[in-house]
Amino acid sequence: KGPVVNGLTINQAVELALRGNRELLAARLRVGEARGRLIQAGLYPNPTLNSDFASDVLFANTGEQNLSVGIFQPLSLSGRIGAQKRVARVDIKRTFASLANIERGLVRDVRSAFIELLAIDEQLKLQDTLIKLNSELIEGIQAGITEGLASEKDLNAVAIALQQGRQKREVLMAQRKSKA
Repeated sequence: KGPVVNGLTINQAVELALRGNRELLAARLRVGEARGRLIQAGLYPNPTLNSDFASDVLFANTGEQNLSVGIFQPLSLSGRIGAQKRVARVDIKRTFASLANIERGLVRDVRSAFIELLAIDEQLKLQDTLIKLNSELIEGIQAGITEGLASEKDLNAVAIALQQGRQKREVLMAQRKSKA
């Protein structure tokens, strides 16, 4: 299963990021758009219907009328459709490559952040242990001072180490909060 940070394993964190990242969702939509352009590139242009109606009502009004209807279908004779399909296929490959690059970068960033948080958590555990040990040592030195077995210098040195440990813990907590 592996180490857990904020209730997630590294694989769960990656999966969550891959599902919810907006840039990745937009890249997936661009793949669909590129596929649509490939389909569209293989189609002939739509035919057009032309019609014309003429009457002499405004002029001589002899009842003469004229109606003409025509269909216009452009044909690609120069291989334009094949060229458009090739361009669309290249666009699909480019779009897939961009999607894969975004995914790789996202996975890298999530894994890196996860490892940083894990390292901070381990450093926090170490600082907690040091703080506990220094606190116990201070109690022992204070007892030794009353019996004449320890000096104030020893007490001050351990008190300084204890304070440094507490400060280091606060810095680590701030780092963890900024990265979580």
